[in-house]
Amino acid sequence: MPGEPQSRAIAAHLPRYVAVAVGLAVTLWLLKELRSVLQPVVLALLIWFLLGAVARLIARKARGPDAVPGGGAYLASGVFFFATTAAVVMLLSDSVAGLRENLPTYRANLAAMLQPLAEAVGLTKLPQLSELTAGVDLATIALGLLGSAAGSFGQIVIIACIVFFIFAEARFFEAKLSAIIGDGSEHRDVTDLLSEIGRKIETYLGLKCFIGIVQAVPTYLILALVGVDSPIVWAVCIFFLSFIPTLGTLIGIALPTLLALVQFDSPVNFFVTLACLAPVQLLASNWLEPRITGSSLNLSPLAVFITIFAGGAVWGIVGAIISVPALTVAAIALAQSPRTRPIAVALSQDGRLMD
Repeated sequence: MPGEPQSRAIAAHLPRYVAVAVGLAVTLWLLKELRSVLQPVVLALLIWFLLGAVARLIARKARGPDAVPGGGAYLASGVFFFATTAAVVMLLSDSVAGLRENLPTYRANLAAMLQPLAEAVGLTKLPQLSELTAGVDLATIALGLLGSAAGSFGQIVIIACIVFFIFAEARFFEAKLSAIIGDGSEHRDVTDLLSEIGRKIETYLGLKCFIGIVQAVPTYLILALVGVDSPIVWAVCIFFLSFIPTLGTLIGIALPTLLALVQFDSPVNFFVTLACLAPVQLLASNWLEPRITGSSLNLSPLAVFITIFAGGAVWGIVGAIISVPALTVAAIALAQSPRTRPIAVALSQDGRLMD
């Protein structure tokens, strides 16, 4: 019958499909169970790649386009990164405390706005904001949006130690690789492959951080000029949300705009905040980023959505934020090998692989 060859082909590959599905389920279960251990390691790896990109930039600016970064460049990039992170965390601590102190004002303003609507629909008792948000800790939510690295100084120290040991181990990677596979052509192929993957990952993370800064700095200035409370909190949130395509941009517009709505008695500040923030965020994510990178991420929207959902289900807001960078890294790595290239093509939006 006409369908029999196709049925046999599907049956022949069925065990492989089942194995992949089981392997994926086991991997997600392990990621969730080992969350407290793996989160700092994954964040440290991303920071390690980012510091490598910054160190190369410092070396090129100091000694020319072909300069190889030395220990001084890596040390400078590491000190700058962790000093900046510690300073931001201290600023966030004060800003989040200020938000909590102003909650009664937000509740009163929201109640005043909702009262005419309640009367129009015949409600005799307007629900209080405290009832609607029972059990919600604003400080926990705000800090959660910043990732576990910004959650506490202790976490920063742990991640910094992991990054240090990764740098220490990286010096011996070449010798270990030679001991495992020898010094022949296979060694050169593997070394070239890993170097290419590392270069593309560093480039991607560097560009995403640049886009995040481009979105965060104007956001801070706009919110500070309008008078929205705790602009540093929303600027840092938007920096991390910039790693989530489309959805992160929309959330980055919505959060500070809604705060402006409940903070001020007049809706003028709400519309001013929305009118200023929306163009900045949308232009940076939908116009500037594609032109800097040469193209969009070219990831399948379905793959991105599933990855964000899975990352959020497994690791919470941190997982949602790092899921798309992780998917991009995976697509880059898979595209380097002929055996795994079909998977990278499946993850792409139109079949083209990222350069």
